[in-house]
Amino acid sequence: MKNINSNLLNRSSLALNKYFHTIFNDEPLSDKQAQVKKVLPYQPIAQRKLFTKLAIADHREIFMQLNPLTTAGNIINCRGQLSKLSNGLFRLKNHNVLYIFSLQQIRYIAG
Repeated sequence: MKNINSNLLNRSSLALNKYFHTIFNDEPLSDKQAQVKKVLPYQPIAQRKLFTKLAIADHREIFMQLNPLTTAGNIINCRGQLSKLSNGLFRLKNHNVLYIFSLQQIRYIAG
């Protein structure tokens, strides 16, 4: 009986490992993100502040283009619902993806 249980456990472990390999691999996510096809213009800071304030107040889904935090990153497009964190940063949530960023990283925002 022990041999059957350990054999089943080994096969289950192998199957789960293959299934979840893409989630737990060591490659950084930024390399897998698609390049932005069209880089949108910078909006004035007053406009970005107003749009973020309205998006938070109305709980609406928005579109954003974010600048990378470092020069190694890429500009990314993202959609989701915006909220403000207590430390002055923003959080954009879309199903199972969270983006945390500052107002200076916002390149373009539309809702």
